[in-house]
Amino acid sequence: RLIRLIRLLRIIKLYKHISDGIRRLRGIKNGVGQRPGENTDEEVYAESRVGQKLSHMTTQKVILLILLMLITLPIMSVEEFFRDLPTSSQYGADAVYRPY
Repeated sequence: RLIRLIRLLRIIKLYKHISDGIRRLRGIKNGVGQRPGENTDEEVYAESRVGQKLSHMTTQKVILLILLMLITLPIMSVEEFFRDLPTSSQYGADAVYRPY
């Protein structure tokens, strides 16, 4: 769901960017143009509140997952689980030795 939401936001931003470009071209063709002090690029590329919130939440989740992995992976090492189990040769020798 998150990926779909991100794709949707990117499509909306692309649509806004294209529509602003078309408006500028129409304004230049009509001779209106933009004044030197007016800059609409900041409005188009400014991050919305929803975008800020999503990026903040995503950053928090990624940091927590990395910290969790740093803590749990050393605890769950493979060597620790197989330390008490015998090797296959030892197990086979024990299996043959027990009946006799």
